[in-house]
This record gives sequence, structure tokens and C-alpha cells, in this order.
Amino acid sequence: KNKQPGTYEVNYETKWGRIVWLRIHIKLLVDKDKETGIQLIIDDITEKKQLEEKFRLLSVTDELTNIYNRRFMKEKLEEEKERAKRTGSTFSVIMLDIDHFKKINDCYGHNTGDLILKTIAQDFKNRIRKTDTLARWGGDEVMILVPETTVKNAACLAEELCLRLREIYIPDVGYVTASFGVAGYRSGDTIDALIKRADDMMYKAKNEGKNCVRYSNT
Repeated sequence: KNKQPGTYEVNYETKWGRIVWLRIHIKLLVDKDKETGIQLIIDDITEKKQLEEKFRLLSVTDELTNIYNRRFMKEKLEEEKERAKRTGSTFSVIMLDIDHFKKINDCYGHNTGDLILKTIAQDFKNRIRKTDTLARWGGDEVMILVPETTVKNAACLAEELCLRLREIYIPDVGYVTASFGVAGYRSGDTIDALIKRADDMMYKAKNEGKNCVRYSNT
């Protein structure tokens, strides 16, 4: 470009169907002000890229449940907020907390509590859209980011997940439930304000009998 040397990284599929990453160094060869050719140096950096991707996934994945972690979710929420500000779109968040989780841990042990979290994470992961983001927010709290979705439609999804959860049998424990809180993004919202509304709704669900969904209209 503009006869200047450059270095580029490209993703490439070989004729044998292997996906590789290449680093290409390009330099124009000049002899006495006359262009005589181009020098290309090509390095296979596939292994390096695979390691980078492995470490990236480790940094954004919850080790226990194999869904995203809090750090990644916060990044996605900020991205979605900026997109909403730019395009006028909307999005919602679902927060859920497993009912009586401390009691379950005390009675059956932390391995059983871990099994519950992993089972729920996998089931919900199979249900939500590819555009949705599922993350472990902390402890037994799970959050779902649902782009392009009103709070009422997100509440419908939460109701479905609440029903699904009641049908999941956990060895030794039986069936577990969760309390769901849903909130939608409003113009001018901070992410903290949005999360607080969802959290408040989740505790409202707990205070009103658990095993249910509550959502914020305002």
C-alpha cells in the first residue's frame, strides 16, 4: 500500500481444508529507483493464535460452569449499552438466584451445589439464542443478557426457564427452583442502575415466595 512495507496477519484455509494463521511481511524491492519485484516472507503462526485464543477463553470463562464469567458479562453489557445509544435499540437482563442454595450446600455438600450450577448452566445454554449471553455473576447467581428484547419478552423467557428448572432432576436433592428478576435498559441508564433493578426484582421474587419471576416496568 503506497509502496510502503507492511506486516499483516491473515486467516487462511488450505486446499486440504486446514485453517491456518499466517503472518505476511511484504516489501517492495527497488534497485536504482526501479521497482524490481516484491519480497514476501510468510510465517505460520497458527499455534501462537491457538494459544492466544485458549488463554482468551480461559480469561472470560467461569471454571466451574463453563459459561462466561462476570468480567466478560460486564464487557458485553457495556457494548450493548453503547449499541443501544447508537441505534436506539433495547435490551434486557435476567438475574436468577437458586432458592435455598446455602441449605442445599449445608445438607448435601458443595459438590452437590456445584453439580446444580453446572446442570442449570448447561440446560440454559442449550435454550437461549446464540446472540444472548449467559454468565455466572457470582456464587449461585446467574445473569442472561438478551439483546433486542423488551423487558416483557425477557420476562417470558425467564418464565420458561423457571418452568424448565422445575423439571431438572438433581441426584440426591431432587428438584430445585430459582427466583428470577428482569429489567430492561432505559435511555440514560448506567449498567449499575440496570443491574440493580434486575437484582431488586430478583429479591422481590424471593420475598414473594420464591420460584417465580418478577420484572420492572419502570
